[in-house]
Amino acid sequence: MYYVEESFVDDSFGARRVPITRYALWPREAAEFNARPKIQQRYAPYAIGCDGLIYVGDDKLIGVSGRKVFRGVPVDSDLAACIAEEIYRLGSDVVALARIARKQQAGAKTRSV
Repeated sequence: MYYVEESFVDDSFGARRVPITRYALWPREAAEFNARPKIQQRYAPYAIGCDGLIYVGDDKLIGVSGRKVFRGVPVDSDLAACIAEEIYRLGSDVVALARIARKQQAGAKTRSV
């Protein structure tokens, strides 16, 4: 799960890493969320999952039955820094591999012609 806004880091819990539960918005709600910044403020703090869904707390929704659920704990600033560093390291590796693959595909097309 990838967090955005202030929900990414929460030092207020200290050692008591309290579990959190977030529920996915329905497609209609997500479309409204993406189109109107004031709606985003109403749902904050929110999380954007690696599945592309937007997750918010149950206090922001009317009815949570049938929605996709995320359960986890907020990270502290040390762990957030470690995660950001790892994503940065892996991201550059992914870009390098994508460039290599693209060059190989281009080379294969010219050889087959």
